[in-house]
Amino acid sequence: MIDEVLKKVLSASALQSYCFLTSLLVLMGVLKGERKVKKMSLVPGQLLCLEHAVQQEYFSQDHVSLLHTLLSRNGDALKSCSAARERLCSALEKKRHKFH
Repeated sequence: MIDEVLKKVLSASALQSYCFLTSLLVLMGVLKGERKVKKMSLVPGQLLCLEHAVQQEYFSQDHVSLLHTLLSRNGDALKSCSAARERLCSALEKKRHKFH
């Protein structure tokens, strides 16, 4: 079910998919939002879900680049989930090299 939702959202326009990814990262506390937003408690499952999504066909090179850039700028927010963060970063690197 999550794949179906993500496929639909990430297959939308570039603007809509980027807005979704940045909003998700704001809710996770990785990015600061423009408005006050109550952050979710960060748990490894959120990052593992993203790791799974990165490996799917619907997760484009542009999405990989955006997520990689945003995560590399604020890795401190993910310290509490370091093992899941490493898995996500590894999946992003593999996908980046697959496109090159």
